[in-house]
Amino acid sequence: MASTATTGAQWADRFLAAALEPHRWGDAIRMMAEATGSRHGQLIGFGPGAAAFNWISEIDDSIVAKTAVMDLGAPDLNFRVAADRLPDRPDIVHEAHYDIARQSLRADDYLDLCADFDIFDGCQTRLMAGRNGMIGLALLRDSKDGRTTQEQRDQFAQIAGHARAAVRLQQAIEQQGFALLAGTFEAMDRACWLVDATGRIGGMTPAAEALLSTGRFRLNDGWLACERADESRALTRAVRMVVD
Repeated sequence: MASTATTGAQWADRFLAAALEPHRWGDAIRMMAEATGSRHGQLIGFGPGAAAFNWISEIDDSIVAKTAVMDLGAPDLNFRVAADRLPDRPDIVHEAHYDIARQSLRADDYLDLCADFDIFDGCQTRLMAGRNGMIGLALLRDSKDGRTTQEQRDQFAQIAGHARAAVRLQQAIEQQGFALLAGTFEAMDRACWLVDATGRIGGMTPAAEALLSTGRFRLNDGWLACERADESRALTRAVRMVVD
């Protein structure tokens, strides 16, 4: 598969869309795989609250049933988990680390799965990790793709930064609402407004605040408005479509 040129801003927008509309994670993961010349992309979560972060692009649905009966989080079964726990592992774990990890497996269950779906190669990184679980991002490559190159891993690392920001944003939305979002929004470089169920603005990014200073947009009793009445009406309709 040929790589496609996508700018950092485009990746940021793509993953921001996934955080705000979680069904779009599948598209973001698929595009990541295509951009790196990989057969599949994967977002995977272990632990409480991580169920929403489990996506694999372009793979046979039968893998769901086969993995359901495995303990994928066990490092003595899953060489990808074992590789992630190697001492002095880099941020991007890849095939060289998988080679080491496979030597200490106690059973072939996950190896058989990888053979069935042709997903032995690839690379991975942690997006978030703590005592209660982990969320990771990975490329799963088939025999035609071959092993990852340094260039592909560098591109994956760049994309992973945007995915990490999106995971944090989605968790903030789902778990702690406006209070935590205020801090999350401060770190975002896109113009975004957070609206409550009534359509009033509850928070905004620095870029959105700067946009207000240009005069084209303004806050009117907590509502986002424009200089022109027809634009304000169109904006109000758009907001209502989101919150209704």
